Amino acid sequence: CLIYIILLLLWSCSWSTAANNNNNDDNDDNDDDPWQYDTRHAGRQHIMRHHHTQPSDCDMYMAPSSIPHSGWGMYTTIPLKEGDIIQPVDLTIQVHDTGKHRKTQNLVYSQRLPTWVMRQYYWDTSVTDAMYEAKSGSTIIPSYGMLANSHPGLVNLDNRGVLYHTKEQRRKDNPWIGSYTTWKNQSFVVTQDLPAGHELFAEYGDAWFKQRTEMFGYLPLSRDYAKADRLLDKFETLCQSSFQKKEEEEAEEESSSSSYCRDLWNVSYDFIQHYNPEEDLDEESEFTVSRMGNALPSTLEGVIKIQTSEYGGTAFHLQPNVIRSNDWLRDEGLCLDHMEPRELLLNGNNNNNNGGGGMGAFAKRFLPKDTIVAPAPLIHMHKQHLQVLLMDKDYRKSTDYHTIFWKGHQLLLNYCYGHVSSSVLLFPYSPVTNFINHANGHQTPNVGLRWSSYMSQPDWLSLTTEELLSTHDDHAGLMMEFVALRDIEQGDEILLDYGTAWQEAWDQHVQNFTTATIKKEDLDYIEARDYIVDPLPTVKDNGFQKKALPANLMTLCWIDDDTMKVIDKKKRIYQWKGRNSRRHKDQSKAQECWIQEVTEVEPSHHSSEEEKKSGNHQGRKQQQPQRAIFYTYTVKIGKSNRKNNKKSGKTVVGVPRDAMEVVDRPYTRHQYLRHAFRHEIQLPEDMVPLKWRDLEEPPQPYFTKFAAAAAAVNDENDENDEKDDTLSSKIDKDKNDCGLYMA
Repeated sequence: CLIYIILLLLWSCSWSTAANNNNNDDNDDNDDDPWQYDTRHAGRQHIMRHHHTQPSDCDMYMAPSSIPHSGWGMYTTIPLKEGDIIQPVDLTIQVHDTGKHRKTQNLVYSQRLPTWVMRQYYWDTSVTDAMYEAKSGSTIIPSYGMLANSHPGLVNLDNRGVLYHTKEQRRKDNPWIGSYTTWKNQSFVVTQDLPAGHELFAEYGDAWFKQRTEMFGYLPLSRDYAKADRLLDKFETLCQSSFQKKEEEEAEEESSSSSYCRDLWNVSYDFIQHYNPEEDLDEESEFTVSRMGNALPSTLEGVIKIQTSEYGGTAFHLQPNVIRSNDWLRDEGLCLDHMEPRELLLNGNNNNNNGGGGMGAFAKRFLPKDTIVAPAPLIHMHKQHLQVLLMDKDYRKSTDYHTIFWKGHQLLLNYCYGHVSSSVLLFPYSPVTNFINHANGHQTPNVGLRWSSYMSQPDWLSLTTEELLSTHDDHAGLMMEFVALRDIEQGDEILLDYGTAWQEAWDQHVQNFTTATIKKEDLDYIEARDYIVDPLPTVKDNGFQKKALPANLMTLCWIDDDTMKVIDKKKRIYQWKGRNSRRHKDQSKAQECWIQEVTEVEPSHHSSEEEKKSGNHQGRKQQQPQRAIFYTYTVKIGKSNRKNNKKSGKTVVGVPRDAMEVVDRPYTRHQYLRHAFRHEIQLPEDMVPLKWRDLEEPPQPYFTKFAAAAAAVNDENDENDEKDDTLSSKIDKDKNDCGLYMA
């Protein structure tokens, strides 16, 4: 009878599944308590807990997460309402083709780099509409995208993407173009009302946890917590008397009904622990492991506690410290919102464009001297992790197939901290720190850098570069602090000295910058969001300069089998039948399309309610038209459509404008310009351990590499023709001196 009741309970709960897979993030900073270190010898320094002033009106704290062994967490000290955009917003950085460049490095230099820690912190490019930035890309989202933890049953933040920042985006006579990210105002929205002291949890997605079962074990996923909660609700209806007696404390001895409920739960719990055929097989124990079972309390008292608590639910049962007191946060945490990003006016005297690119970090409140303006947990990496290597385009046909015709670096380098004598780079990922600009010759820095006494792994400072990068490649553990050098008034910009090496590199870059090194198509660049044309040009218009779609742009269409019906199957012609709107603007559901024809239609056809009211379609600016004009498009989809091959691809008729979007082609946005400035921010001398100083000779400055690379690209064809001749002449010259060559 008990087994029958258990099966009935399981069947009565509608098992719904919801797997989200939109995040590649990690905050597994360490496996130890990050607060156990008060002093620790680290390299050349003696790390001690610094005395600092902590203003009491902080709204956001970094403190030990309520999830065991997961390092830091983020907490709010003020109540938040569902729909609130949580502050401060931040930037995002796109990285591209990292795997390809590492393989190239291994092929050319026979050098295998350590595993990149950043791989644990990636987000998918679809969350920032950057899928067409490059052939293979990933998105780095500091702040809530890296510092906030995740819990499948307690997610309370939703990633709402970014807004663009397009000020000062002219490429001509603009030496700082491409040196900063244009993906700004990354926002997260609160998905439920939260009390003060609640930890913030971003959504990594069930797939993220399931892929890391070996690391975390069989953790319950979001669907498992939902199943467990429904099961407890059903159980409560069967044993209502036990819950009432517990609440009212009427019976001193356990009644027969309570004994029945206890037996029922014990048997149910044991049964559910191993009954979940949808889950993975545990090879060691050879039985199915129930993720849902791991979400359930083992005793009847646990069930009653969950069902009668103020914050009910099995997820809260497993994480009892999700809500902390503000006093505890002030004592144990570090403030995260002393700064906020603001736009600033760029002018001829302003060269601090590395971090902000038209934006800067400003004091949100008065900050006394010695205040920790911002703690900065760090991702450690090798400098060559950020190297971009482009091989000879015809290397498969050439005997000299190891030729590199261009060397550069990822944009991420400009946001990292390092030293010319070390291969180690450090990327800070706490809120707003990447907006801190350089104090140039006309300004005085008001913050400095030092190692944090709160870091979880101070012993890493005593490791060699190889030990640090090779043996600690799965989580972060280092942390530094931005500290006020003097009193900082509310509204003052936060400025840091980027170091002599950075300043010299920037000055040389400005001096050498010339539009002669920029290709004509790069100078003619127009950002997709600024391209406002009605109607969009067809492929036939490409021969006319005024009508043609700019070379750096392409058209996407949200077309699939559900949005079209067959007109002529033999000729592969289809009619659009979908509704308007771009399927939540998810670029993974879009594909490149080529416009064949444009048709003017009446407003009643293929237009949304907003378009009808405004007399305008999405993406078009128009001043009070006398009559509304709308267009539909005949497009071709399919990879072979560039050649207008009628035998392949599909033709779709009647596609509305709001099912289309104009985007930048891969590798055409500012950050991919080969003449763009690249240089890491300099760490102070006393912050660089001796064992990290593994570079005997400082590498060639990046600006000279880029200048040489730009010239090399212009003469690329000539150089390729001369390669074999140069090698042959060298062999002829030295043939009497050597009997064996490596070439």
